Amino acid sequence: MVVNADPHLRVQGATVTTGDLVESAAMTAPDVGQTFGLLVRIIRNIVDYPHDPKFQELRKSNATFVEALAQRAPCTQLLRRLGFREEGEVFRLQPSGLRPSEVARLQAALHEYPEFSALVRDLGPAVKAVGLNWSEPNGTSTFIPFYEVIPRRTSDLRAAAEQEDAELQEALRLSSQGAAPCCGGGSGGGGSSNHSKLSAAAAASESFGTLGGAEDADLQEALRLSLVNT
Repeated sequence: MVVNADPHLRVQGATVTTGDLVESAAMTAPDVGQTFGLLVRIIRNIVDYPHDPKFQELRKSNATFVEALAQRAPCTQLLRRLGFREEGEVFRLQPSGLRPSEVARLQAALHEYPEFSALVRDLGPAVKAVGLNWSEPNGTSTFIPFYEVIPRRTSDLRAAAEQEDAELQEALRLSSQGAAPCCGGGSGGGGSSNHSKLSAAAAASESFGTLGGAEDADLQEALRLSLVNT
């Protein structure tokens, strides 16, 4: 199987990328380690125990699941992309299982954050289980991204968001007083969103090739349902 694992790929019909969702969760989750740790554990449980139905159903009655994932929009969107469907009080894995491309994109997105390196390694067996691998230039196969990235940090994202919010509040204050608001072009406000154009995305794309048509269509349908349900 050959897929495009670029975490900043915007699939047709989508409004955000997997990388966008990871960034949003990293900026807003109170305990980002718990949030992504639980998400990775859910994936690992599915591939480690493929015939155990209890790992294919996530109940909203579970307080830890609700706090870390279920009440956070970026996280529920990641679950849907991975192959879960929201059905009443549960998120249930689709009959066809995890979407390989989204497992790889999630791993690639987390790879951009050094603080999540352990989680990236933990996803290695999952990437292998869904039939994928990363191909190095010398032909060697691995299940962990090998390419270098410009590192990102959740603390930097949160600081930039706080600065942007402060600048917006100041602009609104000036506007309400009849003064012309000024918009700074410094590094604090919008720098993080442009990171999607950096070399990590290109490296991920080159490593995995092109997304298969059937899986692409399946994901687009899931995205459509996600937009309807959110």
